[in-house]
Amino acid sequence: ISIAPLPPGVVGALAQKYYNLPHHFDVPDILPDLGIASGMIKNKIFIKLLYKLEMFVYNNSRSISAITYGQIENIHKKGINRTKIKYIPDWINSKYFVDNIKRNNGIVKKNIEIKYGDKKIIAFIGNIGALQNPIIFIKMMKKMVKQNNNIILLFIGDGIMLPSLKKEVKRIGLRNVDFVGRLPRELIPSYMSLSDVLIANYLSNSYMDICIPGKLYEYLISKTPIVMGAKGEAANFINKHNAGIVVPPSDVNAFTKAVNDIIDEKFDYKPNYDEFVENYSLTKIIKSYESVFKSLLKN
Repeated sequence: ISIAPLPPGVVGALAQKYYNLPHHFDVPDILPDLGIASGMIKNKIFIKLLYKLEMFVYNNSRSISAITYGQIENIHKKGINRTKIKYIPDWINSKYFVDNIKRNNGIVKKNIEIKYGDKKIIAFIGNIGALQNPIIFIKMMKKMVKQNNNIILLFIGDGIMLPSLKKEVKRIGLRNVDFVGRLPRELIPSYMSLSDVLIANYLSNSYMDICIPGKLYEYLISKTPIVMGAKGEAANFINKHNAGIVVPPSDVNAFTKAVNDIIDEKFDYKPNYDEFVENYSLTKIIKSYESVFKSLLKN
């Protein structure tokens, strides 16, 4: 069993090719497509090499799993038989999430009240990377504070875009943005559940249209309305579970309106919470993996 990116997959593929060991390749992100979409991989010769490695891994895997149907279609169009590719989505450990909310909500709520008073909390939580185009949230806040100063945007996490965001906030003198940084994992559920709006965004890109950011699963289980800039799989995910408002990727005006609508209680937020927990529970996803691995052993 190997998990993307490609280097572990190559090792697994070699084990199958030369030692006849059944190999399963788990693909949460497709490479090199993801690297190309983010702009981190640009050299044409290197891209060509990576595509050859990708096909070597696929061709030397008894089975492959992907987390969205769009990813399955991507792999199939590269020449891989669809029957070889299994749909196994991301999962959520609802017990861990609920237990930590009960354990930590009191202290987190107190910290928020001391630091931010009664301000409405808008939170971006997770990797602050190029694919999220997070500069749009600074632009959004610049527009919002002109109408409502009783709001605060929290960036919780770290990433390559963090320094440039801090620089921009300082340049324009925006006081309603706080860079919280990394937090202990057990506190994250409380910050999500105590926020008024959770935000996320993807670049407008054909590859990103077949992805669902992992943070959406925890965003949804927190029962806090989400505003997501996306098309394709991520947008469908939000709409299917009535988890919030989908806007066009990186559209500052649309983000501003959507966040204001939620804060002003103009959005009817009724998430399909029970259905979501049932479909993406850790127990159910484990059974999907067990089924794949039992099939490998039989073959």
